[in-house]
Formats: sequence, C-alpha cells, structure tokens
Amino acid sequence: MLYVSFNQDSTCFACGREDGFIVYNCDPATERFNRLEDNQSEPNGVGIVEMLFRSNIFALVGGGQNPKYPRNQLMIWDDFQTKAIAELEFITPVTGVKLRRDMILVTIHDKAYKYKLANLRLLSTYDVYPNPKGLIAMTASENIVIAVPGNVAGSVIIDNHSYGTEHIITAHSNPLSALALNADGSRLATASDRGTLIRVWNTLTGEKVREFRRGLEVVTITSLAFDLDSTRLVVCSDKGTTHIFSLLHKNPNRKSNLAYISDYLPAYFNSEWSSVSFEVPPKSICTFSANSIDTVYAITPNAQFLKYNYNTKTGTGQCIEAVNIESLNNTDS
Repeated sequence: MLYVSFNQDSTCFACGREDGFIVYNCDPATERFNRLEDNQSEPNGVGIVEMLFRSNIFALVGGGQNPKYPRNQLMIWDDFQTKAIAELEFITPVTGVKLRRDMILVTIHDKAYKYKLANLRLLSTYDVYPNPKGLIAMTASENIVIAVPGNVAGSVIIDNHSYGTEHIITAHSNPLSALALNADGSRLATASDRGTLIRVWNTLTGEKVREFRRGLEVVTITSLAFDLDSTRLVVCSDKGTTHIFSLLHKNPNRKSNLAYISDYLPAYFNSEWSSVSFEVPPKSICTFSANSIDTVYAITPNAQFLKYNYNTKTGTGQCIEAVNIESLNNTDS
C-alpha cells in the first residue's frame, strides 16, 4: 500500500498500490471497484489517489518502483471513461492533492497551486515551507477555504476564497506535521512536528480559539480530522494512541487537578486534555464515521481497516471491527 486517503465525507477510502488503485466503502467495509494492472510482471504504481466524494473523478499521481505516471504530473481520471482526461505538470514531484467539485489544490516541495477544475485555469500560487508530506487542506462545502503551510516554519496561509480574505498565522514555532479544516471552513486545526499541542483557529479572523494538549512526549501527528458537526476533533500519532477532543464548551475536556491554581503554575497545568483516548496501531490515519457519532475509522500502515466505538463518559474506546484490506479485494472488478 503506497497511499491511502478518505473521501470528503468519510464514506469511502482509496488505496494507491504498486499495481494501480482500489476504492472501498467504509460501512460496511467492502470493495467498490479496482483499477489494477493485469500485467503483474511489470505493474504501474499509483502514489497518490484522491477521490471527489463518491463520483467518477479522481486525482492520480504515479508512485512506487514503476510509477504509472511521472511523479511530477497530476492526472485527472474519469472512471466512467476509465482513462485520464486531463493533466497538470510541475517542475518537481507532486506531494499532495485535494479536490472539490470546482477546484483542485496541489502542492509540490515549496509551492502550492489552486486551479479551477473545469478548465484547469490557475487561480492562485502560494510559496510554502518545504512540504514533503504534502500538507494542504480545502473545504468541500459551499464556503471555499484553503489552508497551506506558509513560507516560514510553523506558519499557515488561510485563504478564504469565498470572502476574498487571506490570513498568515504563526500557528507553531516548529514546522507543521498536520492540518485540517472543518466541514464549513470556519475552523482550522494544526499540529507541529513536536506533536504536543493541537491548536484550533478561526479562519475568518485568524484568531486562536482553542489549544489542546496531546501529551508531553514528542510524537509525529499522522492525522487530524473534525467530525461533520464540528463538535469533536480526532488526533492520531506514531505513538499508537488516538485522542478525541471536544469542541463544545458545555462538554469540556479533561484538565489537571491543579488547574484551580494554574495562575501560579506553568501553562501545562491549565491545558485542555482529550476527553477520550484509546490505543490504535502506530502511524494510523483516523476519521469520524459519517453514520455514527461515536465511531472512528482507522487505517493502519499494514493495511488494516479498523472501526472503534468510543464513550465520552468513560473516556475510552474499543475496536469493534478489524478487517485486512487485502481480504476485501475483488480482482474481478
């Protein structure tokens, strides 16, 4: 498995492989279809595959030992026609892509580009801090908001396309490791490569509205995701723990028992800690289920699809389903 991503509403996920790509449903976990190479002696790999909801349109970038396309080309794939219908070429390899029904957001090592989907007209160019992880975010809703790393470590450019405003915020003092927008684009979550603090920002004003503490140990955040109602935020890392933070003030997160004297103690003691935490395999990516408010999906580096139920009263979660993704494959698709 070279790449994996959830679609915009977390109803599907797509995997790029050394021999093509496969699309799966989340609930129930089943294969929708695959576009795998028949020639197994010399397969062609897909290193990035991004879906446009459950439509026939995909963004593909070659990857693996024998890339299907050059790594510096982004291909727009129409699955009704089972072929690429457009392409964009860059001077260096593509590291990240996001789709919405009217736009494409692409990043390479030190640039990001916003295009109109219908005719691939370039709308904006952004200078970004070296971005090998391809960190970018874009809403899929009516309100068009884009977030890309700024050209200074730890900074973020928030482009509110719908309102014609742009903010550059200093989100962290260290380089970014993850960022995510909520469904309507009103909130942005960020994490640095230290992984100890998660910050949430108002995208219209650029103001920080919440700060959550994941822990004290330095970790790599592998995914951030809001739920569809923007009431919770799920955070995964390479440590093997998933944290869920409440975004509702009436349902506060945990705080230190010494928070009542926080004015006399380091800021650590006044931190908001997660309301729920449970173990997941390290380096997984996670998202909330679109069908159940108390369910989280996780995909592991060794190609397992996991489903967890969590309880905000007990602050715990448990795995209720574990599926080897390879076992879902239907090679006759």
